[in-house]
Amino acid sequence: MPPLADPQRIAALLYCSLCLCLTLGCDDDGSNATPSDAPPDAIADAMADTAISEPDGMDGTLDPMPDTGPDASDAMAGDTMPADADLRPDGPPPARCSAPPAVPLMPSGPLPPVARIHPGIDALEAEAWQTLRDGLMAAPGVHFVATFDHTLDAHVIEGGPLDARTRLVVRRVDEADRSRLDVIEGTIEDIFPSTDAERHGDYAGLLDALENPEGVVIADRGYAEDDPRVGWLSLEAQSWPDPLERLTTLFDAVDAPDAIVGLWPWSQGGTGSHGGLGLLQSQAIFIVSGAGARRGVVIDAAARLVDAAPTALAALGIPTTGGVGPDGIYADGLYLARQDGVVRWEALDPDPCVRPKYVVMILFDGLQAAELNHLMFADDPPVDVPAFRTFAAEGTVFRYGAVVGFPSYSAPGHATAGTGVWPGHHGVVGNSILDRAAQATINPFAVLTELQAYFAEPQRLYDLVDRMFTGDAETVSQALHRALDGETFTAVLNELTIGGADYTPLDHFGIGRRKASVGDSERVDALGQLMVEALIGDPRQPVPELLQLSILATDAAGENAGPHSDLLRQTVATIDRRLTVIREAYARRGVLDETLFILVSDHGMELTDPTRNGALGAAVRDTGIRTRYMAQGSIWLATMAVAAEPTDDGLRVTVTAHDNGRPLEGVTVRCTGCGGLLGEDEGITDAEGRVTLALGVLAEPESVRASHPEFNPQTLDLR
Repeated sequence: MPPLADPQRIAALLYCSLCLCLTLGCDDDGSNATPSDAPPDAIADAMADTAISEPDGMDGTLDPMPDTGPDASDAMAGDTMPADADLRPDGPPPARCSAPPAVPLMPSGPLPPVARIHPGIDALEAEAWQTLRDGLMAAPGVHFVATFDHTLDAHVIEGGPLDARTRLVVRRVDEADRSRLDVIEGTIEDIFPSTDAERHGDYAGLLDALENPEGVVIADRGYAEDDPRVGWLSLEAQSWPDPLERLTTLFDAVDAPDAIVGLWPWSQGGTGSHGGLGLLQSQAIFIVSGAGARRGVVIDAAARLVDAAPTALAALGIPTTGGVGPDGIYADGLYLARQDGVVRWEALDPDPCVRPKYVVMILFDGLQAAELNHLMFADDPPVDVPAFRTFAAEGTVFRYGAVVGFPSYSAPGHATAGTGVWPGHHGVVGNSILDRAAQATINPFAVLTELQAYFAEPQRLYDLVDRMFTGDAETVSQALHRALDGETFTAVLNELTIGGADYTPLDHFGIGRRKASVGDSERVDALGQLMVEALIGDPRQPVPELLQLSILATDAAGENAGPHSDLLRQTVATIDRRLTVIREAYARRGVLDETLFILVSDHGMELTDPTRNGALGAAVRDTGIRTRYMAQGSIWLATMAVAAEPTDDGLRVTVTAHDNGRPLEGVTVRCTGCGGLLGEDEGITDAEGRVTLALGVLAEPESVRASHPEFNPQTLDLR
């Protein structure tokens, strides 16, 4: 269905456009279009920077274009062209305009109560957690452990160097129109010496910072001896961007773990790795290119992955709404009903009427910002990536990429890019999650890898998505449909956030249950390319206002051989050819000049040291503490709840699973002080989780201790 079909709605939007143009300045016809395309080679020297002032006060850089031909000086839109240049296109102006508000918007609606969940550690889990925490703090590969402590009503992070472990206690304080994180014990720098997100955006500088004092060689992954790509950041060169916000928000999810463990970045295991809080694993790409974007600009700043979704929606000029803002408090002027990100206005054309009609969001799994910058901007790159270079020439590149959520794994990152909120707010808190209520695991990537199994029962797929996204977040498709009264068409391909989409790959095959290889991922990527070609090339289908697509092979290549490996670069070159095909499909449809592309990745990637493995699983097993589930640093403890009440027959003890209240059968219950004369001090629970112990003469019950082979023991004090 074409957008804006309602004449009254069209009139209202055109009136709004006129008001914005009068206020903010447009050309006579309400438009100010971008000029002709910049040549791909026009950004060869784009990293030579000249300071400019960004729309929101952020300092950035506008890169001078090299003299590559008679038209090269005209390649920069708005910044180097004469002020009176007439760049208006033929045809009507865009239907919608948007611009950042002149003053901060204040809430105008009712303020809903703040709801925070915080699974974390409560009194029943405290004993087991203390034992587990002590064991983890003694493990050399562990950098920190984090949880929400219900006794303190605060988040607790413990860690730092092995010989100088310390504790950080953080409490979120909610106020009328905002919230803040207060450090009430400890110092951030003792655990996270640097939190600077703007480090190592330059490939050459990153190589200079890497150290390999032991001369480790990774020959089986294609690295030569003394290869400068083989090395690791020292503690002084490392950084952990925005650690408090990323850690604390994780525990806002219903199915958040009880605790999460962060390893030192070099000790994650594998060749290339991610999942941690460190800079390189947290540093995704962020490029805004095409219609409505500033052209040929490199901004010396780091965005955040949560900014991608609101930026896409703002570029389309949709109406804003009230909802839950970045502080977890009601806010107006949002583009999503729940929104942790901000609009990156500095990447968009400052003219509010230069806006795209269509947005394509492409996520490249595991592609690291410094590596892509190198391939796009180097004078003599190791592989040619003309499509990526064209995107950079026609848009804005954030030199330091985008800081992703935590943990920096694929499923949380995909969901964050498509919802604009952190993992704890959309509910996808890992690549594998424990459903606390069902005590079953959720595999978010079943949406992609087990698609064939959903052919006969498509509703099962949507049920999985509904269960997986447990927060109150909206997908970008859902936000568009809400804001435009359903008068829009969206497509989500090879992506998790299919909620609200009009076109999905339900009629295409997945790749099976096994772990994907580079070849497997490339076949899925090829399928995505074919789906885009089929959709955009079909004149019977409208061009989607929003199209989301994931490219997976970069993650498999990076994990297999590292983020700067020959394999990764060959994979990026293959993907670059796919991007060319996608651009050509939009060009054949006649809408390329009306389309904005937002390129992001779900997380970064970092080479790991094969001689130093954190061995988290072994560290947990050595403590003897039982976990209900453990996945990639997230830990759900196996905890029982014990209750006791006197009856005419004695002392009735009931034992249930702490997570969901399910009765536990086969629990051995021992009572201290119940026996007395002719009494019972031990029993085993039945199918209802109950056992009644006969109290003897002179019995003085003191405590009950419950034991089960799959759970941590639990003691109930009866005094």
